Amino acid sequence: MAARERVQAAERAERDADFALQQARNSVRDAREHVRRLELEAEAEAKAAKMKSAQARDLNRRAKPLGRHDRF
Repeated sequence: MAARERVQAAERAERDADFALQQARNSVRDAREHVRRLELEAEAEAKAAKMKSAQARDLNRRAKPLGRHDRF
């Protein structure tokens, strides 16, 4: 009787360990996916910021000569 209970307890412990391992793997997969999404989002934001900066530089270059005839 005691041996049967020990075997059953060992089986339960093994099932619990398998479940915990699967949960850990799922958590790792979710974390990696989250990091990948954050990297893609950061790349998109950097690209948008670079484009905005280039547009601002272009507008500044175009606006510099405006009004130069007001000096006399």
